[in-house]
Order: sequence, then structure tokens, then C-alpha cells
Amino acid sequence: MTTGPAPRSPLPSYPLSPEQEAIWRDDTRGDGTPQYVENWVHRLMGPVDPGAVEAALTALVQRHEALRSSVRRIGPELRQEVLPPMPVPLARRRTTAEDLPAALREAVSVRLPLDRPPLLRATLLETTQTTQTTQTTQTAQTTTEADTADTAEAETVAGRRGAGADGRTGDAVLAVAVHRVAVDARSLHVFDEEFSSLYRAALGLPEPPLPPVPLQPGPLALARGARPAPCEASLAYWRGALDGAPPESSFPLDRPRTDTPGGRGAVVDLVLGAGTTARLYGRCRELRATPYAVLAAALVALIARHGGQRDLVIGVPVPRRDAATAAAVVARLGGALPLRARLAPDTTFAELVTAVADTLRSVRAHADVPLTRLLREAGAAGRWGAAGEQRPGRPPAPLFQVVLAVDDGPPPGLALPGVRAERLRPHNGTAAFDVLLHLVPDPGARTISGRLEYAAGLLTSATARRLADRFRTLLDDALARPGAAVARLAALTPDDHERATLTWAHGPAPVAGPALAAEAFARSVRRAPAAVAVEHGTERLTYARLDA
Repeated sequence: MTTGPAPRSPLPSYPLSPEQEAIWRDDTRGDGTPQYVENWVHRLMGPVDPGAVEAALTALVQRHEALRSSVRRIGPELRQEVLPPMPVPLARRRTTAEDLPAALREAVSVRLPLDRPPLLRATLLETTQTTQTTQTTQTAQTTTEADTADTAEAETVAGRRGAGADGRTGDAVLAVAVHRVAVDARSLHVFDEEFSSLYRAALGLPEPPLPPVPLQPGPLALARGARPAPCEASLAYWRGALDGAPPESSFPLDRPRTDTPGGRGAVVDLVLGAGTTARLYGRCRELRATPYAVLAAALVALIARHGGQRDLVIGVPVPRRDAATAAAVVARLGGALPLRARLAPDTTFAELVTAVADTLRSVRAHADVPLTRLLREAGAAGRWGAAGEQRPGRPPAPLFQVVLAVDDGPPPGLALPGVRAERLRPHNGTAAFDVLLHLVPDPGARTISGRLEYAAGLLTSATARRLADRFRTLLDDALARPGAAVARLAALTPDDHERATLTWAHGPAPVAGPALAAEAFARSVRRAPAAVAVEHGTERLTYARLDA
């Protein structure tokens, strides 16, 4: 019995990018964790109109086809099929301030089936407070928001919403979970820019209409698909750049990797203060390097200092918005690529910055080769996660296990009449890499805020906290002494020094007599089971593996 070709859908459909295909493959065979769910969350302080919020989100999905595309197989091909405009229901949930963190985690940790758009879920978490407190807050907001909404508009909105029958009104948190197959970091900036205008229009306030979206991701994918395959020069560059690259470039782990799938993750926060940030931008000018290159060099130095590696690879996000019209597109247009760094014993931090900056330019110049192609070249395709991401708990992802992401600037933020909005960054409890360091300049570029996301199955929270603190310590010393050798930069915090010189230095006296080799080995297994015990060529065995 033969079957004919699959019936053609009357809806427009387009091919997926290599990064989207990789995300689809890994997500569909995933273990139930929302690893590929991004979030767009704002605390809204002031009277919020839920109907206008829902209308604005519906209009946003209507404007951007990526948010209403079904990703599925059509015949033998994997396609994104664009569905007609659809409503975006807004779930409303009352909560207390005490229960808000748990409710927020739940709202951003949902699974989003790729074949059932819209590829986002929206929840309005409404908290209550006394009318007196609310009136005080709104008075303060009228003063601080003069640049975003005039007093007349604020009074119009406040009068429309008013206080509830119980004499209370509530601030709220708008939590939107959106699938990463449809968005990248720049897409969330577009959310900020357009939601404010759409919300004001939904309230009936005077607002010029948004211009049409200049280019949807489907036609953009077709245009890119019509381009020639990656040129041989780019492939040759990557073969040379990755020839002999180490299979693992990470921090010493607290727990061994296993074959048990698991994507659990957590985060610790860190802030680069005003002094550090000012010195960072000053050194960037002196070294003729971008902030990303300097921060990447500091991360490379930290890995090298912890593991003793002089040849290592980290992941660097590479945007692929190569046209001015693509700036306003909501789509997945970027991915991560490997950056390899080598250090000699006497390499200075300034020399490392120059080397990283040069390599970063080469990586971006050869970004026409997607990571999925590099994985095939490495012979590892099909065994690893999307875009180089692994589920922590499996053997290490090829090419890189540590990633640095640095935003160009703070997101635009929301400008809603009568409402002060604050961007929140809740975590959904997953991790794609051993360590992902994400840094965002604060408004005015006076400080830089960030967080270190880590694989909870591999690292403890205490270790992650120490890594974040040591990154800041090493960066401070490197900015103060760029001519110093990386090997001599401060990598221990004051707390580390106190433990080493006071706590550990006054332990029990050593047992007399030489220890047996078996006893010494057993102690190493207990102390650092994930540490490399034996190395031969490219093969490595941990203490735990030897003890198995």
C-alpha cells in the first residue's frame, strides 16, 4: 500500500533556522523541565487595567507571527506554520506578598507545547494593600513618572480602575512565559517597546499607531535559506580554531556527571559596583576593547585559575540581526558559538583581553556556520542538547560548558500611564549549562547587575556563590593591574583567605606516620569525586569513576 504526499496546509509555513530545529528536537524529547521557556516579567505599581493588558498582549501576538506559529512536521519537513491572529487569555490570580515569589515561579515555569500557539502564557498576579498605602504610593508615582505619563492620564486611569468594594486596590506582577524557539534577547526589548504603546491604545488614550513590522521571521528564514551554504573559508576557520580543543572547560564540580537526565538549575546574584563599572569602561577605552571582551577575559582567567587549564573554550552569544529591519522582529535570530582562549604561564590580563577581542571578531565574522554544523563536524550531532546546551547531569556538552551573556544596555522598560513598572527576572529552576553568567548594565551605566546561573546537579549553591564573588574579586584586580600575569591576579575573596589562614590552618594535628596510598586515594574520592584523577591524551577519568 502506498501513500500519497501529505496534504498541503492552506496556512503559510516556513523552514526553521538551525537553532530553532535544535531547540525543537531537544524540547520534544525533554524530561518535562521548562528549559526553553524565557520570561518577561514586570512589577506594575499603580492602577492596572487587566482588560487593556490582555488587549495589548493579543495585539502583540497579532503583530508578530513567531508568537502564533505552530512548530511541527508537515510531511517530511519540520516547519513553522503561521496561524491567524488569536486571543491571548490573561490568567488572573490573587496572591499575598508572602506567596508572590512561589506564585511567580509557578507562572514562569510552565511547559509551552510548540504545536499549540500562541507560544506564550500570561498571568497577572494581583497583590493587595491598604487604600492609605496605595494612595501614598500613587502620590509618589505621580512625581517620579512625569517623564512617562502626564498627570491627566494618570488621573484618568486611576478613576477608571478605582478602589475595590473592600476599600483596597492592588499592585500587580505581569508574568509572561514565552518559548525560546520564538524569541531571543532582542525580542524582549521589542516587547517592552511595543507593549506600552498597545496598552495605551487599549485604554483609549491618544497614541500613534505602531508602524507595520518590516520583516516577519518566516520570509526572513526564506531569504537566509536562499543564501549559499557556509563558505569553505568559514568551515576551514572553525576546523582550525577547534582542532585539538579540550573536551571540557568548566569549573571543578561538586558532584560527578551521570547519565541521568536532569536540567535543575538555580541562580546567585552579583553586582559590579559603580567603582568597578567605571574602571571597566576606562580600561575598555585604554585597551581598545569592548566591555564584553574584557568581561570574557576575566571569566576565562577565572576558569583557568580554578582548573589549571591553559587552553579552554567558552560559549559566546552571537546575534544574527544583520539588517536594520530585523531590529524590530520578534524571532529567534541568534545563537551561541565557541570562543577558544589559550594562556601561557606569563600571559598578562591585557594580553588576554587583546587575544579574546581578536578571537571574538573572528567568531562573529564566521558566524554563518551554525553551532549544529560545528557539532556535526565534531562528530557529536544528535547526542547533545539544543544550540550546544546540555541537560546538566549528562556528560559535558561538546565545545563549551560555560557561557557569558552581556546585554548591550538595559531594556527599554515599560511606560504605562499612572503605573511605575519594574523589570523582574525570576528564575524557572532550570539550567542549560554548567555555568551561565548573565550581566546587564543598569540605567545610566553606573553599575552592572547580573546573576550566575548554575546546574544544581553539578554545583552547590555555596560553590556558585563563591564563583560569583571570585569573579568580582578577580575582575577588580585585573582592572587595577592589567599588566599583571593572569596567574598572579587575586582569585580568592577575603572570606576565602580567612578560611585558608584561620579556619583550615588550625585544624587537628596530622596523624603520625605515612598514610597508605589507598587511604590517600579514598580521601581524594570523598573530597573531590568529580576531579580528574587520570589523564591520557584526550581521555580523562575522575576519582569517582576510578572508585566505581
